Amino acid sequence: MSNIFLEQQKRDMQRWVERQEALLDVKRKQVEADEARIRQGLVKTNSAESMKTNLNISLPAHLVPGNVNELNKVIWPFFYKTDKLELAPNVNGRTSFTVTQEAGFTWMSYTKTVYLKDAITSVLTYVDPEDTSAAGEANGLTFTLRDSASTRQFHDKAMFLDHVGSPRFPTVLPTPVFILPNGNYEASIINSHPTNIYVVYMTFFGYRVRIDDAQHILSLVYG
Repeated sequence: MSNIFLEQQKRDMQRWVERQEALLDVKRKQVEADEARIRQGLVKTNSAESMKTNLNISLPAHLVPGNVNELNKVIWPFFYKTDKLELAPNVNGRTSFTVTQEAGFTWMSYTKTVYLKDAITSVLTYVDPEDTSAAGEANGLTFTLRDSASTRQFHDKAMFLDHVGSPRFPTVLPTPVFILPNGNYEASIINSHPTNIYVVYMTFFGYRVRIDDAQHILSLVYG
């Protein structure tokens, strides 16, 4: 009995020692973290103000969140999606997106999404550009793009919509296009197919940029 009791005491003591070692390890890591924070001039993050202080110390100015840094240095990923555009046979239509007043938009790439609509049931079938058969083609659809404000055209003639921007492989612009706040870009899409009804969406990817001096930014983009 005495041996069993001693073995139990030994196991209890080992478990107690292990718990104490774990506690000491946690304390050691806390002390090391505090020392590292002090060396960097950081304060303990326990309020919005302390978080602001730490972010200003740790991050370069252009990466600090907009509510704690200069607004004109804030940039974030963004996309615009056009409204639904339904095109009956031999009909053309227009769809567009407008950059809001909040910030400019640096347009980098775009995609299109096309559905074939059944004239009787109104069921939509996705025209998958990854499908190499005829089912993956939006026959008869062509388009042009333009800046509505300046009427600047981006095409010398209409392009086949099949030739650009699948969701998997967006069409990347040769150079980014900077669009000022309140700018509007328009896509004119023509359905020259004699029987097919199409539903088309377009999505434009890029970055929103808050700016104070738009002309300076434009000079950087266009030289």
